[in-house]
Amino acid sequence: MRLHSTVIFLLAALAFLLAATIAPTNYYPNAYFQLCENDGAGYYGDRVAASKCEQYRTGYSGGKIHAWYRWKDRSGVWHLRERWHKSQYRGKAWVVYQPTKDRYLETFVYRKGGL
Repeated sequence: MRLHSTVIFLLAALAFLLAATIAPTNYYPNAYFQLCENDGAGYYGDRVAASKCEQYRTGYSGGKIHAWYRWKDRSGVWHLRERWHKSQYRGKAWVVYQPTKDRYLETFVYRKGGL
């Protein structure tokens, strides 16, 4: 009986580790998505978003994009977040809006020198 419990525990731990390993890690910053993406609840609209929202990459290494998100919130404060996204294609990655789990194929334009 004790061996059976140990095996079940080990299998559960292994399943947890595998799920964490293969779970998507390409998430938008939530505030960026809300204001800068078409499906965001507080979307600025195309014209305003073009001047207040940016996403780009500064590098590509080992199948990952070094992605940056920059946006201005409604109070006028600029925000900057960086992510390393697993890339399915050079310069492109599937990015997930975490609350809904919706996925979007994004193209990250290269910007030399970072910010």
